[in-house]
Amino acid sequence: MKTTKILVVLAPLLILITSCGNAPDEKIIGEWEVQGEGIVVSFKADGSGYDKYHKREFKWELVKEKDLILRIKFNEQDIDESIVSFINRDEIELLDRDYPDDIITIKRIR
Repeated sequence: MKTTKILVVLAPLLILITSCGNAPDEKIIGEWEVQGEGIVVSFKADGSGYDKYHKREFKWELVKEKDLILRIKFNEQDIDESIVSFINRDEIELLDRDYPDDIITIKRIR
């Protein structure tokens, strides 16, 4: 479950880091690594993604509420949400909504 939370946190960061001048959705497109975990995830422009560590696909979207939220959906019952903070073009911090003490940093690989 912790790995899923890490992915949720990574997804939003990936979007923001990809490009500072672009829309948040465009910023996350690319391949990202969860710092300290060795987990690599990819976000595609069509809203699909892939977790290489767990070898599973997911759907993602960014939702603007009070904060920018990254929503990752592995299946109908397994949906994770994280608050996204873009640190710079290649680094994102994700704050899991269910575990507010868990801040995950993801860095762009490509």
